[in-house]
Amino acid sequence: MINKDRLINFFEKIVKIDSPSKEEREIMAFLRAHLESLGFKCHEDHAAEKSGGNANNLYGVLKGNPDHKSICFNAHTDTVKSTKNIKIINNGDTIKSDGTTILGADDKAGVAIIIEAIQSIIENKTPHGDIYVLFTVQEEIGVSGAEMIETDAFSPDYCFSFDTTVPVITLVAGAPTHFIMKYKIHGKSAHAAYAKNSVNSIFVAANAISKLQTGILDEDSCCNFGKIIGGERFNIVPDYCEVWVECRSRNNDKANKLEQKITKTFEEECERAGATLEKEIRCGYRAFNIDKDDPQFILARNTALEMGIEPEIEYSLGGYDASIFNEKGLKTMVSSTGYDKMHTTDEVLYIDQFVQACEYAYKLIENV
Repeated sequence: MINKDRLINFFEKIVKIDSPSKEEREIMAFLRAHLESLGFKCHEDHAAEKSGGNANNLYGVLKGNPDHKSICFNAHTDTVKSTKNIKIINNGDTIKSDGTTILGADDKAGVAIIIEAIQSIIENKTPHGDIYVLFTVQEEIGVSGAEMIETDAFSPDYCFSFDTTVPVITLVAGAPTHFIMKYKIHGKSAHAAYAKNSVNSIFVAANAISKLQTGILDEDSCCNFGKIIGGERFNIVPDYCEVWVECRSRNNDKANKLEQKITKTFEEECERAGATLEKEIRCGYRAFNIDKDDPQFILARNTALEMGIEPEIEYSLGGYDASIFNEKGLKTMVSSTGYDKMHTTDEVLYIDQFVQACEYAYKLIENV
């Protein structure tokens, strides 16, 4: 059905094309040329101009039989870190780097799956409707590329993003609302030995944090205090402290209330201590949930069952390009690729699951 060796070779080729976030020009040029060689009509948007990166989101369409429904596949082309000078270790069961770089399977495994599934559909002359491809930039720095997509450029009946971990087949049918908050606390500096009228901004931040919870809060929600900046020397009362916080919930109302609670706590502690507070609060994306009776869900599950696999249905606390797509009205589920331990130098791609994920993509095209 698919060409396993070609799939693996293509993956190993594209992970050697270094593409950290905002530096995806080379990989996008390569993918555009490859898609056009398969008969796709391609175009790009203006993501680079808007974001300060060097590459745009890439759109492609391969026209098919109008009696068949259309399908779109998505993957992102940026990696969380550089893969420059990567050394690939393929032992026949897994693909890894030598540990000096990440592998970049997140999400170039998704890219390779999409390309091989489509190439095999074409070669096998399998009937299909219109096939859309959307390769995005800057996913790893807050799904920035997805925020800039042109939703009027295409309107597929189904959309799948290949970008989640093992096991195959895992289907993400829901994801959270995500808030990113930066609190800037302005206190009053002094020499530590003459601190009577000072306001210690770090202490104010600590008091606020101590009144809040971190980690997994309930079955829907989590919170993390991820970054604190403050102070100059051990003997100077710090007059500035910056705290970065994120909170997520699969329940949109819970997410809103959690952000409000955290913000109110910082406001109260600043007022109590005589500090002033600047706030920068951004909602990165809103929660989505695809019902089990939705045609997209039914197609996804039935295709897996047809392959003899009971899919794992996940309602994630992670963020995806699909989070933005769903918010923009492009209903999208996320499917697994066979990678694991992403964002680390221990990243691994399990070949059997990688191949199975590609076969799944092929069957999705066939079944629409």
